[in-house]
Amino acid sequence: MKNFIDWPKILLIMMQTFLIVLGSCLGAIMLLYLFARWYSGTTLFKSKVIAPSDIEADQYYYLPAFSMDIKATAQVEVTKTEDGKIILEASLQQLILDPTVSIVPDTEELVMVTYHGDWFSNDDLTIATSSNGLLDNVAAASEDRIGQIIAQFTSAPKAVLEDMNLIAFQKEVEKPAITNKVTEVQEFNRNFKLSCKDLRAQKISREWKFLVPGLHAGDRKEINASFTITNKGELGKSSKDKNINFDGLITRRLVEQQWEINVEDKLGVTVFSCTVPDLSTVIKIPVKRGYFIKKQQQPKFSNGLLVSNTINKPSEIEAFASIPINIGKAILTIPAQLLQFKINRNKQETEYEKSVLELVKARMATQEVQSGTSIKKVTDQVSDLQSKLKLIETQNKLQPPQVTPEPLPSLGKLPAEPPVKVASLESLSNIRAEISPGSTGKTELDPSFFLNKNFAGNWVDYGKKISGQNNCIPAAAAHTITCWTSNAKPVAASFSQQTIDEVYAREAEKDPNTGLPNGCILSRFLDGWQSKGVGGHVILDYAKLRTQDRDEMKKSLFLYGGAIAGFKMPKTASRQSAKWEVVPGSPELSAEPDSWGGHAVAVVGYDENGLLVVSWGRVIQVTWAFYEKYNDESFTMLSLDWLKDDKISPSKFDLATLQKRLNEFNS
Repeated sequence: MKNFIDWPKILLIMMQTFLIVLGSCLGAIMLLYLFARWYSGTTLFKSKVIAPSDIEADQYYYLPAFSMDIKATAQVEVTKTEDGKIILEASLQQLILDPTVSIVPDTEELVMVTYHGDWFSNDDLTIATSSNGLLDNVAAASEDRIGQIIAQFTSAPKAVLEDMNLIAFQKEVEKPAITNKVTEVQEFNRNFKLSCKDLRAQKISREWKFLVPGLHAGDRKEINASFTITNKGELGKSSKDKNINFDGLITRRLVEQQWEINVEDKLGVTVFSCTVPDLSTVIKIPVKRGYFIKKQQQPKFSNGLLVSNTINKPSEIEAFASIPINIGKAILTIPAQLLQFKINRNKQETEYEKSVLELVKARMATQEVQSGTSIKKVTDQVSDLQSKLKLIETQNKLQPPQVTPEPLPSLGKLPAEPPVKVASLESLSNIRAEISPGSTGKTELDPSFFLNKNFAGNWVDYGKKISGQNNCIPAAAAHTITCWTSNAKPVAASFSQQTIDEVYAREAEKDPNTGLPNGCILSRFLDGWQSKGVGGHVILDYAKLRTQDRDEMKKSLFLYGGAIAGFKMPKTASRQSAKWEVVPGSPELSAEPDSWGGHAVAVVGYDENGLLVVSWGRVIQVTWAFYEKYNDESFTMLSLDWLKDDKISPSKFDLATLQKRLNEFNS
């Protein structure tokens, strides 16, 4: 006879014991949590302004300041004798000052950032600075794990079971009629550099005296082109305060600053202004934890100045309310789980008995079959098996091995959307190539125009894939910048893989379910390029070209030095590595538009046969027939990278003319 077991009493004792242990653990955890929160508060990290010295910190950066470069041009009117041998008179007629203000790090004010950890939080913190030490991007995510920690204990039963304008000073001087004299204008140039420390002074004087040489060694005239800059604001005040210790980040705001320029030779007084970092104040950006929740914050910076601040903070009350609810659910499931344990145990005993009985029956049946089987029957079975094996071997030799085709990679350009700021553009065909004042060049387009011929390096492929999606649009922007700078600047610009990855992560559309990047919309990307830049390079404006119009594409390349073309790619192009052309399709490789996906490339030239494009570091020829069949959108961009030092583009246009033409594109 089996012993009688009082299961209800045992279950009650087990449940009481478990509840006592569980309550003790939860009470200890809550006390520890309250102590940790009281001790550390919500501080995620601290920023402190210090003097540069031997320091220890998790990260550091400089507050933004500014400097000024002044390009001075003095125009001197020189009167000589008719034979040009003797200088009769020399006077300063015009002094042109071209100031440029640049954002630079304030090396006298170093900000030290120290991380403050917490026992109950999962923190993900990234602070990125530019190469000159200014804040670039910050991403901070802190998740309070107290709810998950309590949930682990309550689930124990289951476990057991931004260009300056030109500033000129002019003086109109009446020129007396001189007989037997020759008058000419000579130009003299000099560059002046003013540091942030210089610009903090109330008055800045720069002496510039030079001699106008004559035909004879002793025949020279001295010209005084010295000038004084007076600070009209309060840049002399400094925000330097070693007591600034803030739970978050520190930066500066922008202010409108005025300077007054006085020319010693009485050419006049001029006041000019520009936007610069305010050295007298700081802006404090709080970055803290939240209670019971996961809080995310992503401040965006440009040259160390705050441009945006994204904060994602769920309801703390809702998160707190879920803790006792989860505890209650776990406690209510304990009796059911203990009862399930008893039922499962009885079921296992029954199954074991059945399995023993079935095993005995199987052995008896096997012995019966073995005793009644003859040797001839076994021989026939072996012969039959050998025949079947030979037949299978013959079929395998006749049938070729099956090859699984390699899947095509996904492309990263999402379907075209019209830009918000641009209306339909139909006036480009009416634009004629004009030459800017004072420049020379062709007025008609060349039959062949290749912008990449001045680039001697290798095109960077920029990785091709990020998080399963292709980054063709940021890569096309990077190739376009390389094309511009190789034609207009001394050194061609290229970028690191990390820079292009960050631009893609910033501008890509996010999957609503996973939150991961899911490709880019070209028109929206251009807005981000204009406002936030690509690796520090921004565009001034852009215009949409008429789709599949080869003449419009040619003119945009001649005027603006590059374009980005979007295609609805056919699968047939996946087998065309050097030349994209229209070919018939097949069941495996369709020739229909968009059968492969959307793709964007940088256009760097053309001839009578088609376009020359750069796709992830590969130079590819695109026939006009392919462009006219599969192109779904194209844009051209205006950038200072396309202008040389003389402010003229390689195609002989100045900035004003290029902007006017772009406005006609957008009309």
